[in-house]
Amino acid sequence: MSQPANPRSRPARGTGSILVTGATGMLGRALCARLAASKTRFRALVRVHSNRDLLSGTGAWMAEGDLLRPSSLIAPLEDVRLVLHLAGSLRGPDYSVHVEGTRNLLVAVASSARIVAISSDTVLRTHRSAYAESKAEMEALLAADPHEAVVLRPPMILGPGSPHLASLERAARLPVVPIPPSGRKGPVWVGDVADAVLAAAELDELPDGPIGLPGELQPLDALIKAVAEANNWRIPRTVSVPRKALTGAARLLGSLQSRPLLDLERLDGLAEEVRLDPRRARELLRWDPKPLREVLRLCYSSSDQNPT
Repeated sequence: MSQPANPRSRPARGTGSILVTGATGMLGRALCARLAASKTRFRALVRVHSNRDLLSGTGAWMAEGDLLRPSSLIAPLEDVRLVLHLAGSLRGPDYSVHVEGTRNLLVAVASSARIVAISSDTVLRTHRSAYAESKAEMEALLAADPHEAVVLRPPMILGPGSPHLASLERAARLPVVPIPPSGRKGPVWVGDVADAVLAAAELDELPDGPIGLPGELQPLDALIKAVAEANNWRIPRTVSVPRKALTGAARLLGSLQSRPLLDLERLDGLAEEVRLDPRRARELLRWDPKPLREVLRLCYSSSDQNPT
């Protein structure tokens, strides 16, 4: 379908009743690829400077708007009955898209529409980061609103271009990796999460509360070594370092750099293991996540455009 010459024009007839936010992100691209494969007509909310080439081949109708600009949402949400709300920020420090963006979306979308929103397992941590707090606030907004809403809580999502994967790769390239005593992590394949979003959109009845999407739990050192092995790199040696020593290093780096690679929030996240119950996801969404080895194989063999 051709795009309008004026991207601010009203959505044309035949563009469908589904709107995807965060469409150009890693998860958004995987989801849009699935909608395209099923020949579903849909709209992708894009900002002025979004790289629209990332959605090439999906047939998405580019609806220009910004979740932080309420007036820009009126046209993209016209006649929309399902919002797949994937928009988010991992890097901060501004996470307003999670809270203000969701609040603006709820005001603009039709009262009869359903929303499927991506949250995070980090909301279950004892010590929440600013990112986790913003996701928890987003969940509270959705729970208090009369719209039908399904909230999904995936853990670390891996796929082509994943910032989590990039962090693991940086560690895996080191000859020796100092790590804190840490809980296990359960990364999941981006395509599996996209499938869960679509399954949630089709639920006949709303679930009672958010649904966790757990992956295969692995110690941090095992994750790092698995990434090295997947790339045929030399397997690094991991050394457990007391958290107190790493905390001191984090404070020092924080005083010297504006955005250090090592920070206290990340240390807290590494130290705590979050366990998600897979039973509801299996029952409601047919959740069957791929094991880590298969996830990494897909990460390094899939197209950056449409991870499947």
